[in-house]
Amino acid sequence: MENNSTQLIAISEDMASALRLLQLADAGESVQEEAADEERKILRWLSNLPSVDMALDEWFDAGAPEEAIARAASLSQLIRLYIRKLKRARRRRPEIMREDVAVEDAFHAAAAMTQAVAEHTLSTLPDHHPQITKLEALIVSLPAQADMRQTQSVKRLVETLETGMDRTSGKNISGKSPAERLVEMSGRIETTVRTLRSIDSLEPPAREESIELAREILRRLKNMSFSDRPMKEMVDTGQPEDKAAFAQKIDEMADLYKNLLQEAAVINPNILQDQRIRDANDAVATFSHAVKLMAAKEMPTSAAAAQQISAAEGKEMEDLHRRLAERLESIERGVNAAKELLDEQQEQQQNEDLAQEAADNALSDTTRRKKKRKRRGGSRSGSGGKKQHKEKMAHEADDYVLKQGRFGRDAKTARGENPAAMPGLNAEALAAVRQLGGTLLNVGNQAKDIGATLATVSATDKIAPDDKTVSQRVIEEQQKNPRNQGPRV
Repeated sequence: MENNSTQLIAISEDMASALRLLQLADAGESVQEEAADEERKILRWLSNLPSVDMALDEWFDAGAPEEAIARAASLSQLIRLYIRKLKRARRRRPEIMREDVAVEDAFHAAAAMTQAVAEHTLSTLPDHHPQITKLEALIVSLPAQADMRQTQSVKRLVETLETGMDRTSGKNISGKSPAERLVEMSGRIETTVRTLRSIDSLEPPAREESIELAREILRRLKNMSFSDRPMKEMVDTGQPEDKAAFAQKIDEMADLYKNLLQEAAVINPNILQDQRIRDANDAVATFSHAVKLMAAKEMPTSAAAAQQISAAEGKEMEDLHRRLAERLESIERGVNAAKELLDEQQEQQQNEDLAQEAADNALSDTTRRKKKRKRRGGSRSGSGGKKQHKEKMAHEADDYVLKQGRFGRDAKTARGENPAAMPGLNAEALAAVRQLGGTLLNVGNQAKDIGATLATVSATDKIAPDDKTVSQRVIEEQQKNPRNQGPRV
């Protein structure tokens, strides 16, 4: 594993150093004649890989570590060959990177490949590895377009790099003529148009970088020298290699727009009825027709076919007389319409996430408050115990007065029903005890009555002659109740 990481680190640094060559003084490198064969070999090997249609940011993770190393090494070698050609072309035309869209795109494709290799290398390194900081600095130094292109397929990026090689060297590196390229791009764009007319499949989510890349492509196409002229002029008078490069950019932009619209249509299928989307789809169809016509005119045996295309598709021919920039603006409005819907969905999702987070926090606070109340309840257990003890005492007092509960059992014992409970007392003694207890109970009740009476008497009230003392009242009560007249003790 360590050996694999070491090889990937070396490849990443080699790719980055190749890109940095453009910022240094010309090193006088020349391209050997046999380099073209070497480039074709690498291009054929890459194009025949079964995983070449995968997104670049997933490509290196699909397969064994040895396969990732082989893929990275091939890309590194291809990039170095391209940089050498580009340096040689800059000797003749220093402005080539600024003026030729295909050359600049190829450079960005090479930067995207370099970033993908560096990021994959980072994923293989253990924490605190000494090379992590260096690789992260390498990624940061790459242009922003390198990150925008991470979701593009390896096949598209290789084709972009291949077109740049053709432009810098003035040779047909891949073996495909401009006419063959036009035919290939025409078929791709037609497939995209059919998809746009009936969005029924879900592509991978459109990342923010992909949307920005689509806008970048539109901006650069509108800045082309003939953008203020009818598209028909490009069809009729453009150079074959310029037409092929133009068709490749249209295909790339249409594919990005299709992916964006597919994602938006999943959220809201009614977006297909938006006039901006309809105009954008019509514009893509117009470009498809233009590329088809370009391909037909470049094929030596297709002059008649070109005339048939022009005669059979009247509306598309009328659109070719409209300015290129106008058609591109229609697509840009469609991109913005889809982006607005995705932004609304993202904002709604963020609001829902915030609401859920607030609800979770509120629930957590409620749980904490319940726990706090429970803890407080435990701290008040002393007062609660006092209240229970007070109620228990009141119940026992009632039992005592009513001679129920355990006091009822004691009364039975006191009446001799359970003599064993009071050993040493005979029946006469027990009767005397019962009489004394009854007398004391009556005295207690009369004392309560006296207290209530005294509460209604003021200090100035006179004593009535018929008022009786407490002792007189007790004697009279005993005389009224013959049961209290028992033997004296």
